[in-house]
Amino acid sequence: MLNSSSMKRSVRRCLMYAAPMLLLIAVAMVAINARLAAWAGPFDLPRGRDPIIGDLGGVPVSVPLNYTHLVTEYEGDPSVFDPERRNWKAPVRTFASKINSLPLMVHLPDFAPRTAANEASYYRAQKSMEGPEEWLPIGVSANQSLNVHKEKMVLGNPYDQHVTVKGLARFRNRRYDRQPETRYGLAEYRSEEIVRYPSGPVVSRDRLFFFTNDGKDVSFIECNANGEPFEESPRNVCIHRFSLYPSMKAEVNLQYDARTLSQWMEYERKARELILGFRVQPGEPAATPTLQQR
Repeated sequence: MLNSSSMKRSVRRCLMYAAPMLLLIAVAMVAINARLAAWAGPFDLPRGRDPIIGDLGGVPVSVPLNYTHLVTEYEGDPSVFDPERRNWKAPVRTFASKINSLPLMVHLPDFAPRTAANEASYYRAQKSMEGPEEWLPIGVSANQSLNVHKEKMVLGNPYDQHVTVKGLARFRNRRYDRQPETRYGLAEYRSEEIVRYPSGPVVSRDRLFFFTNDGKDVSFIECNANGEPFEESPRNVCIHRFSLYPSMKAEVNLQYDARTLSQWMEYERKARELILGFRVQPGEPAATPTLQQR
């Protein structure tokens, strides 16, 4: 058993070793905080004032920086995952610079860009899936990143549901059953498959939705449906695609969960208006060259 003097010596010894360690931790925290303060991370408000400009689907555009999210990709740029990009210097962009991928982020329901006034809402949305939808990621693909077949785009039937459903069924080796009733004006297909893992069987479900206008399938929404009930689970993420042709040779995809599927048409309308609103004439005051986001 330790006596009183032995215990005092042990305490002093622990403090002697602990003090330098606490000092090192404090210095490290200061250094880390300084680096974080100097770095504009992917979730920080974009820095700078110059807009993103270029050729988006054959149309000159000027996009205010605070609408953008992550990195705008231009034709000829090294991939964001390529080690070469670390030392790569972006060239000055012009309206001839072809944009392959334009990622945007807007606040709901007003479709406003990120500002100091709503930034707290943005960070809150990153931390929790349970809350209401407050932000909508929008991706615009054009030029080399365009996924939809250009011929189908020109014909006005980019998401032919019979061709799309048949192709997905063959690729995923599963059957999609057409539902007798539409949901929010959308034709619905459901798939349910038992996937056998070493830990046991799991039911995998997904749903496909198509909007038909004048006999042509112009919008396509694909949702995970593993969370129950379908329209009440934040786990059920939906990818909503539509074409901007003939106004622009580009495809738009929206990402939201099934809790707001009922608002799909409003989302599409506002997203279309927003993106087409970025169109400019190169001689306009806002149309000035800008450097690519790093």
